[in-house]
Amino acid sequence: MNDIEHGMIRKPGNYNEPRIHFAINRASIGCPALRNRAYTGMELEEQLEAATRAFLSDRSRNRSNEETGKLEVSEIFDWYTEDFERGWQGWYSLAQFFAHYRDSLADTPDVKELLTTGNAEIRFLDFNWMINEKQ
Repeated sequence: MNDIEHGMIRKPGNYNEPRIHFAINRASIGCPALRNRAYTGMELEEQLEAATRAFLSDRSRNRSNEETGKLEVSEIFDWYTEDFERGWQGWYSLAQFFAHYRDSLADTPDVKELLTTGNAEIRFLDFNWMINEKQ
């Protein structure tokens, strides 16, 4: 799995698709939710977009702190920052990525405005490596 992820999928120039991080799952609580269907070539764009929006909307993994004005996001964004800065959709920063997905990330107009202008302070949340067990 490691070679597929890092040697093929994430290899610069192969796909340059940062949303893959919301589809890959390592069975830990901090990971994006596992889909109950396979990813397919015909539906991949829609599936990656849905996985991205679902992950960003999950307030246990990504949220805005109204008191501090900080955007608190998964440590996945810290680990793979360079994947979000390779020019996908013409975006070269996490701030541009977050601005595009502000409706999934922000719960208030004030935070949406901070994301739109690129002025949101970002804090990376600790990743939860506990095994995600069936409930």
